[in-house]
Amino acid sequence: MMGNLRSVMMTLLIIGMVSVGITGCMRDTTGPVDDNDNLVSATLPDPDMSGSTYEGASIEVEMRIKVPAASVRRLMFGDVLRRMRLDSSQTVQVKTLLSSHEDCVRSAITALRDSEKAILDSAKAARQVIIDSLSAGSIDTATARERMRALNDSTMQALIDNPAIAVAWEALKTCRDEFFTAFRAILTERQLTLLDEWLSGRGGHPVKPRCNQGDDDGDDDDDDGHHHHDDDHHHGRGNGHKKHGG
Repeated sequence: MMGNLRSVMMTLLIIGMVSVGITGCMRDTTGPVDDNDNLVSATLPDPDMSGSTYEGASIEVEMRIKVPAASVRRLMFGDVLRRMRLDSSQTVQVKTLLSSHEDCVRSAITALRDSEKAILDSAKAARQVIIDSLSAGSIDTATARERMRALNDSTMQALIDNPAIAVAWEALKTCRDEFFTAFRAILTERQLTLLDEWLSGRGGHPVKPRCNQGDDDGDDDDDDGHHHHDDDHHHGRGNGHKKHGG
């Protein structure tokens, strides 16, 4: 009887020791718990800074512009941050850098889209003059349509030649350069290697802007998912804008 009791006690003791060992191993593999756990979903803005697509006006329909869908494109950044195993101090600094970078990129995008809105607002006012003249009987329908076509052409060209596109692209590059320069300054050699690996792939190749491309933009994607744009689109030719003249 006593032998059986000792056997049971030894079995329970062994099970307890194994459990403690397993728990200890599990804790060791996770490493120190830092705030960087909530950075695993971090992303970086990678907007398409191309000019918006112009959809021309008619006597019946007002002109409008369509912002590129990829203007809200983002890059996954959380995985490389996770693999860096940032310490608490680095995590705080990264959060600040990410916030500043968001503000910088947002400012560049806003400046571009505001400039396009100004062009569009001017065109809408010119269209209204044509409509009012037609309603007053000072011009006929044929003349109104002719003026509308001319207005569409000039508005589209103004969007294509919009200097804010190049300014926004340079601003975006500056935002990226400033972010990564500051980010590099807080990293260890091992972490820098991980960052360079990320930058050599998708992260290091921001997409260049196109000038007011239309729906058929002639883009090609390479194996890395990067977009390439032919010279005609980059310089505003072959833009494929929708134009209405009547």
